[in-house]
Amino acid sequence: MNKPQFSTLDVLTVACAIFRLNGYVKKHQQSEKQSNVSLLYNHFYNDDHITLTESDRQCAESVIDYLKGLSFKAIERELTGFEANVLKFVNSDAVDSSNLGIAASLPQVYDQKLKQDEWTVREQSLSNSSEYVGQVRSRTQFGLVIENIRFISSTGSYLYCCSQNSSNIVKFFHEKELGEPGSHLEITAFVKSHQISSYHGGQETLVNRVKVGLDS
Repeated sequence: MNKPQFSTLDVLTVACAIFRLNGYVKKHQQSEKQSNVSLLYNHFYNDDHITLTESDRQCAESVIDYLKGLSFKAIERELTGFEANVLKFVNSDAVDSSNLGIAASLPQVYDQKLKQDEWTVREQSLSNSSEYVGQVRSRTQFGLVIENIRFISSTGSYLYCCSQNSSNIVKFFHEKELGEPGSHLEITAFVKSHQISSYHGGQETLVNRVKVGLDS
C-alpha cells in the first residue's frame, strides 16, 4: 500500500510555522516541548493542526528557492549525503511520511545558512582592516565581540569568530556556549598563530587554551 503524499510546499509551510512557534527541537531533545518532526507528523496524520499564516507560506517558498541553489554547489564539489537529500526533497512536488524528518529541519537549515551568508559578508568587510593581535606563543587578554558561532560536530565544539575593536579577527574553539552573536566576551587565551586566511585573504589571530574572564 502506497503511503499518502502531500504537497512539498504544504509540508514546508507547516514546518516553517512550527519553527516560528517552537524554535527547533530534535526528537531526542523533546521534554516540555514536542519535537518539530512530531508536531509535523501530528498535523498531517493526527488532525492536530498548526495555525498557518501567509508569512509561513512565503517562508516555505524562500526555503525551497534558496536550497535549490545546492545544485550549483554540486557542480563545484560532491554534495554531502544530507545536502543530496535536501536537494532531492526541494525538487520534489510531493512527499510522504518518510520525508517529514528532513522537512522539519529545513527551516532551521535555511535560517542558519542565511546567518552564515551574513557572516561571510561581515567577515570580508572585517578582513580589509584586520591586523594581528597579541604575540604568538604568549598569553593575552582580549575584549571581543562574538560575530559568528558554528558548531563543529566532528570535534563536539564551537568555533567562535570574533572581532576586536570592530576590526581585528580573532578565532578559537570552545566546548561551551559562551554567548550569542553580538555578545561581548572577555577572555584570556594563548596566541596559537597569526595567519593569512585562505578564505577571506585577511589577517586573523587564532587562540586556544581559552579562559573566560580576564586574569588579574
